[in-house]
Amino acid sequence: MSPPRLVIIDDDPSARDSIAAHFRRRGFDVQTADDGPSGVECIISIQPDLVITDGNLPGFHGREIVQRIHARPEFGTLPFIAVSNVADAPGVRQKWLQAGVRHAFAKPVDLSELERVVRALLP
Repeated sequence: MSPPRLVIIDDDPSARDSIAAHFRRRGFDVQTADDGPSGVECIISIQPDLVITDGNLPGFHGREIVQRIHARPEFGTLPFIAVSNVADAPGVRQKWLQAGVRHAFAKPVDLSELERVVRALLP
């Protein structure tokens, strides 16, 4: 059985690398991107089991990534998790959920809690 494949999209190298290292240590196959367009390309080429994305990204917002990917029939049910500086601001979490994200975390994220949610969302 192959390890779960994750794509992590974040323009903040320390956040992206911290999350990626955490999941790699736990046996996940992790690919990363640092902006909206390369995030979409990575998802299409990797076909991950789950995506973790930031919101304010160069190119376009993380919610747009979710909408673009979910518009493709082969990715209609791909689970997304948002990890954002403003995920706990009034109304922001609701916007993420309306875009199709399954869960939204505010940064800095508790990696153990993030892992628990990731594992719960994997098939």
